[in-house]
Amino acid sequence: MKKKDKIKVIAAVFLAGSILLAFLFFGKESLVGKAIVALSFLAWILILFFTNKYIKE
Repeated sequence: MKKKDKIKVIAAVFLAGSILLAFLFFGKESLVGKAIVALSFLAWILILFFTNKYIKE
């Protein structure tokens, strides 16, 4: 597995875990849970962009 792919997998697992914890602690309808989901999605987009741009392996 390439370094670029490893970074993406680690980020995906971490962000999915944060979404799961947000739903467990705050519930599906809470504003905090929705904010964590939105921030996780934006973080995933940024991770994809920067790993594709700066890691050439």
